[in-house]
Amino acid sequence: MISVIIPVYNTEKYLPRCIESVLAQTYRDLDIILVDDGSRDNSGKICDEYAEKDGRVRVFHKENGGVSSARNHGLEKAREKSSEYIGFIDSDDWIEPEMYEKLLNVLIETNSDIAVCCEIREHTDKENRQEIKAGKRQSGECLKQTVYDRDEAVRAHLEWKISTVVHDKLYKSDLFTGIEFPEGRTYEDLATVYKLIVAAERTVVLWEDLYHYDMHPESIIHNKTMKNLTDYWDACRSRYDYFSKYEDESLKRLLLRDCAEEIISKIWRWAYLNPKEEREKYSEKIHEITRFTREHIPPFGFSEWPLWLKANIFLAHSDSEISFAISYLMIRVYRAIIPNKNI
Repeated sequence: MISVIIPVYNTEKYLPRCIESVLAQTYRDLDIILVDDGSRDNSGKICDEYAEKDGRVRVFHKENGGVSSARNHGLEKAREKSSEYIGFIDSDDWIEPEMYEKLLNVLIETNSDIAVCCEIREHTDKENRQEIKAGKRQSGECLKQTVYDRDEAVRAHLEWKISTVVHDKLYKSDLFTGIEFPEGRTYEDLATVYKLIVAAERTVVLWEDLYHYDMHPESIIHNKTMKNLTDYWDACRSRYDYFSKYEDESLKRLLLRDCAEEIISKIWRWAYLNPKEEREKYSEKIHEITRFTREHIPPFGFSEWPLWLKANIFLAHSDSEISFAISYLMIRVYRAIIPNKNI
């Protein structure tokens, strides 16, 4: 049995599409766990309606505690069923009909603990829908699948060949022994997936696009509040602290690039979008990031880094209001000159 955990919060517009895609799976032995995390729209009612239609659907209503709390609640309910495998889907996304059948088959065939597929990033808010096929960006695009042992999987994860998200994977359930999602924080995937990869003896990547990730305007990827930005930093820093104990300089270099590109530069690019009082509210966290940057990264980054990243790291050596403003204006100019550049 595969327990599919779906946290639900105010996604009535997208939820039926998500649930229908799970019910349509070619693999039928599913325990579909819908965790209504205190929704204020009709999401909870929609969950109950699907539970009445299909006995594989179980619904649990709880007070709002965030997506980590909902996922942890779902894990508890999956343990009650003694499910052998665990999958996660975000309630505003959807999956291909054969996703879980393919992931389960490749997981069993290769005796792996985690099976990973590729995702298609959907922009459903645009007239001309834009698709980014994650699998086609990876080095394994010409292969059907790639099997990694633990050390290889760690490096592949830090090189973005294995994603940081939780939803494009199928896991053996015993991997979650002692591992939970951090509650009260966003970007909980980033703070959790690396622990699961380390716990797995073997990880297999199936180079097929099976998961549809909807980048609609309400999605967290578009939310640049100071809390989200600093939560992202905490997740990146926890990965750095964990893996920096490895005596591998090239791995540390990857970690620093990860911290620099994924969050340090993002905070300096987007902090100016927030009111001054918000920036002041998170000043201690900003000071922490500045100290980390000064201690670990040269003022202009490393030679192989792109110019825009070097410039942002230079600004991150100072946490002044001027550095935020310059970084924000710089990125606006850069995007005006190269409009399709995703930075």
